[in-house]
Amino acid sequence: MMAKKLPWFPFYAIDWLTSPSVCGMTGNEIKGYINLLCHESLEEDGGLPDDDVSLATMAKLQSVEWVDEETGKPYSEWEFCKDQILKHFERRGGRIYNLKLESILSEQKAKRLAQERGAETTNANRIGNRNGNHTAKRNSRRIAKRSVRASDSDSNSQSISVSQQSSSTEESSQNKSLKIDDENPPKIYTNERDELVALLEEDTGVLPDAKLIHGIKDSVEINGGTLRAYLDDIGPRLKRLRPKEGGHAGFFLHHAQHWGTINQQPVAVSTNGARGKCPKCTAGRLGESEYCDCPMGRDLRVIESREKESV
Repeated sequence: MMAKKLPWFPFYAIDWLTSPSVCGMTGNEIKGYINLLCHESLEEDGGLPDDDVSLATMAKLQSVEWVDEETGKPYSEWEFCKDQILKHFERRGGRIYNLKLESILSEQKAKRLAQERGAETTNANRIGNRNGNHTAKRNSRRIAKRSVRASDSDSNSQSISVSQQSSSTEESSQNKSLKIDDENPPKIYTNERDELVALLEEDTGVLPDAKLIHGIKDSVEINGGTLRAYLDDIGPRLKRLRPKEGGHAGFFLHHAQHWGTINQQPVAVSTNGARGKCPKCTAGRLGESEYCDCPMGRDLRVIESREKESV
């Protein structure tokens, strides 16, 4: 399901008020700029026509500002403001685009899709639970009827009825287990960014701020990591944390900012469920120049690589 075009977009007041380029604009330039951003947010392709007449109308700057006395040519407000406004847009294929607004609209669309997927999953679970309850009631009535028939029959009939009840109970248990698997399908995400948004929302109970997502992603990439490795690592760590009101948003960011250090290396997957001596290596090495993928081997690789760089 594709998310519909929303009639609004996030507006970050602190970014707007502290922007050096906005602070250097006149009143007409600010009016025209914000009007063009509003029109761009409603366009299907997220762009505006690269045409002065159309842009002046959208910006509400079509009024005549000055008339040349020698030539009699009128100049609109747009003629005096367009250079300062259009430097915030990029021309592509006969249309203009504001890059920052494009990024904000993409994040908004991703959140919208995640919310719709969550609603679909919730509705599917509700329908599955309701159907499961009806099936259990039908099975209970069948078993009760068979028990009444068995009490009026002879011993042979009773033994047959008992075996039928046992097989029916096993069948009912298998059906229930299959329904449980169907009601809890594995979560599928279009990309690692959506998975990070869902993980933060599950932990904190609210949709995460776009700046937090940017901060986590940028910190991991600056430290030489990938968002996929970060997500695989932080999941097991969250399970070991105590529940906290409001979630652990600060832990997400701190973990990303220190990604790649010895203390923040990805958690090793233990085969026996406990930490201990690695059965595959000797002190983190598999050979003279090969390191193990256990915690000691990763730490040893980091330390020796830094020593080589410092030489």
